[in-house]
Amino acid sequence: MYIDVRVPFEPGKGLGFSYNRAMETVQNWVMFHDDDVFVRTQPKWYDICMEAIRRVGHDAGFITCVTNRIGCPAQKCGDAPRSDDIAEHIAYAEKRFQKYGYSTVEIPRVRPSGMLFITHKAAWQKAGKFPSGFLGVDNRYAGAVKNAGYKVYLMEGLYVYHSYKREWLRR
Repeated sequence: MYIDVRVPFEPGKGLGFSYNRAMETVQNWVMFHDDDVFVRTQPKWYDICMEAIRRVGHDAGFITCVTNRIGCPAQKCGDAPRSDDIAEHIAYAEKRFQKYGYSTVEIPRVRPSGMLFITHKAAWQKAGKFPSGFLGVDNRYAGAVKNAGYKVYLMEGLYVYHSYKREWLRR
C-alpha cells in the first residue's frame, strides 16, 4: 500500500477539475495538499498518514490533519505559533506528535477544509467526484463522501504549517 501525493493546480481556479484529473490516474489512496502547506513541518508525515489509513481503512472517505491557519475550528490549533517562523512550527509539530501520536478520530459533524486530506478512488467514485469550481470544493466533497456512507477523520498528531496568505485573491 502507498499514498499517491499530489498538489492540485489548474489555472483559472479550476480546483475541482484538478482534483478529478488526478483521481482519474490514482490507483487507490491519494493525499492532496495545497501549495501553501509545508508537510515537512512534521518529518513523520507520511508514516502518520499511512498509519491512519491502516487504522480506519476504506470506511474513511476524508482524512485530514491539524494546522495553524484554517477556517474549520476542528482543524485549527489555537495554541500553534502565530509567526511564520518554520523552526517554531517544526518544534510545535513535534510537541503535538508527542502528545497525540498516531491518534485518528472521527469528526462526524464537521465539514473540514481541504488544505491537506487523504481520500481513495472508491470514495471519490461513490461520492460523485469533486464539484467544479474553487472555493468550497473541499468542504462539499467532504459532505458528499459522508452522504455516500463514508466517515471523516482527523489525524490529531499530524500538524502542518499552512501559510494561508490567500494569494489566489490576487490572481
